Amino acid sequence: MLKVPALNYKRTHLVGLLKSPYIRFQYEHEGKKKRLLPNEVDFESLAANIIEGSNNWLPGFEALIGELKSEIESPDTPEPKRNSLGNRVKRIEKLIKGITELFNDIKTLEGKKTIGDHIKKLRCLLSKWDFQKLTDYHEEEIYERDSKALSSFFNLLDSMELSFLVIPTKKIDLNEFLTTLSLLTQEKKYRKERENRNKVQITGLREIVHLTFDYLFIADMVDGEIPRVSLSQPFTSDLEVERMGLLTKKDLLRQERYYFLAALLVAGKRVYLIYPQSERDKPLVFSSFIDSITKCFEYNTWGEIENTTSILLTQFNEGKKLAQGELDYAMITNTSPLKVSNILEKINIENFYRKKDYNSKYDGVLENDNGIVEEMTLKFDDSKIYSPTMFEMFGLCPFRYYLKNILYLDVMPRINTEITPQERGSLFHRIVFRFYNERKEKGFTKVTESDQKEALQHIKTIAHEEFNKFYYDDPVWTAFKQKYLGDGILRQGLLETFIKKEIEDIPPDFSPAYFELSIGNPIKPGCVDKYSTEDPVILDLGDGDPGTVSIRGKIDRLDITGNNKFMIIDYKTGKKDHSFKDVKSGLAFQLPLYILSVENLNTEIDGIAGAYYFVKNPFEINKWIQIGDKTYKDMFGSLGKVNGIRDDFGVMLLGSLNHIKKYIKLMRRGMFHPSVHFGKCPDYCEYKTICRFNDLRLFEFEGSELDESN
Repeated sequence: MLKVPALNYKRTHLVGLLKSPYIRFQYEHEGKKKRLLPNEVDFESLAANIIEGSNNWLPGFEALIGELKSEIESPDTPEPKRNSLGNRVKRIEKLIKGITELFNDIKTLEGKKTIGDHIKKLRCLLSKWDFQKLTDYHEEEIYERDSKALSSFFNLLDSMELSFLVIPTKKIDLNEFLTTLSLLTQEKKYRKERENRNKVQITGLREIVHLTFDYLFIADMVDGEIPRVSLSQPFTSDLEVERMGLLTKKDLLRQERYYFLAALLVAGKRVYLIYPQSERDKPLVFSSFIDSITKCFEYNTWGEIENTTSILLTQFNEGKKLAQGELDYAMITNTSPLKVSNILEKINIENFYRKKDYNSKYDGVLENDNGIVEEMTLKFDDSKIYSPTMFEMFGLCPFRYYLKNILYLDVMPRINTEITPQERGSLFHRIVFRFYNERKEKGFTKVTESDQKEALQHIKTIAHEEFNKFYYDDPVWTAFKQKYLGDGILRQGLLETFIKKEIEDIPPDFSPAYFELSIGNPIKPGCVDKYSTEDPVILDLGDGDPGTVSIRGKIDRLDITGNNKFMIIDYKTGKKDHSFKDVKSGLAFQLPLYILSVENLNTEIDGIAGAYYFVKNPFEINKWIQIGDKTYKDMFGSLGKVNGIRDDFGVMLLGSLNHIKKYIKLMRRGMFHPSVHFGKCPDYCEYKTICRFNDLRLFEFEGSELDESN
């Protein structure tokens, strides 16, 4: 309890407090008493990226609610997940109310007080939370232990109050009180724990004399080791040793025999004498003590008596019986028995089905299940609306698409101590959108040398406003802002470089015209271009089924010429992830689909190029045309020297539609196998721990339909 306010309301401390069975904090919600569940607080605080600070909890939860509501409104979100997200929003709203009341209670512990007042506030809060009402116990021993601990703790508080009566007016802060209480608590021992009797002690033969153990293992019982009678004087004879008063071989043997016999008396239950028969190719002779022992005592050989305590030995024996087909069940773990048929099935899955081409349900090929195929056909019917990234994900890895968009699996959230890549991308998009949209309202968009200084001041002002929407406050955040804005002296910021690039690299015939042009998504005024539409674009896929596909998305920027030719520009704030080859092979769809979509929306303009605008830091800002029509190469200026500018530009766009047609057919058939692309699996994937993709397996492929389809 005291750690929470004393150590700045850390997430881990608060969750630990709520997990305690002794804490019964309750709050009012809709006229009923509710408890804060630690698992809910733990999960949602992780998702909200809350680390510490009482002032960060509520803003963090409110920001998370905003993200969840945006996801609910997204057309990408299926109905089942939309309902789940709605329930999460309600849950977080309840958490906000509960944590607000919890913090109000805990804040009474803060501040400088006398020792007596600190203890009084602590007792008051413990009483309010029914701390002395111990939980239900199933074991009397645990109940007695906790009762003694609680009694000892309150006796300690009583003693502290009496001890500090001599300085009743001195005030200390909560940290000092916590330190004092912790030190005194550590000195209180109310019960000694049972000694661990499962330890293994390794010692020498001579050091073990007069000790006691249940079991004793004496290893290396071979001639020359036990007994060891070699002299330490290799250059003297036995007679010379005896004359010098040193230990002879007879003395050493007598001494070794004594320590060996004394060691045998150490074991209370059983002694194990261990000797190897050989060392590599060299045969070994067992110790003479072994011969003496076997003549005087009855003994057993290791393995003749069944050992029921060794898990490893049990697994070895069970494996031998499995190989002989003797068991219906196998105890290969220390839990419940497993059916032999289940074990053999798992072995066959790995050694037979997960080989060569993807052709079984164990690799996500579900086309032989009529029920699944029927369900997938309904799910991916002509009314389904797709985004370009959905096709890119499926093209690269159908299995990942299956986990994310059909099973709706999500990974546990992680704490991010700095702005995430997604937040960085969204931040840059918002800054640039506002910059160009406000210039557009004034009647001009293109940045020129004459208004460079004004444009830079304008975009920096917008950036400051966007930065203030975040609640980060640490050196990493300060450095990130400086990367965008520069230091005003020596370091040039990313935004200044961006403005210069806009002046230098935009081809003379093109001018920025549309920004954040949304297609098929809910319209958020002030966040998207005013020419955005909530209706998806329907593209013709030619003869056969499917005949059309509905596309939605958001175009970062569209530059247009005076004769109605346009170029799609897609901002990239991360790594360069697509090449012209990816467009040709059906792994990159954004640029071709957006060109076709804009032409579908406005038949009076023609798309002639698609470009990536790579914006990572002040030293890495580049723009290049990924695909373009060679007929208009002269209009591209310095951007026209790339491989993607081709004579068959129109054929290339149709090729993307052919890939889409093929992918939809595969989705309907239930073909959700892992990737067939060597070296394309990303370094980071949220499903890496449950994916069985192996680059080496691709070498075994025999050129099946699956290989050709992707």
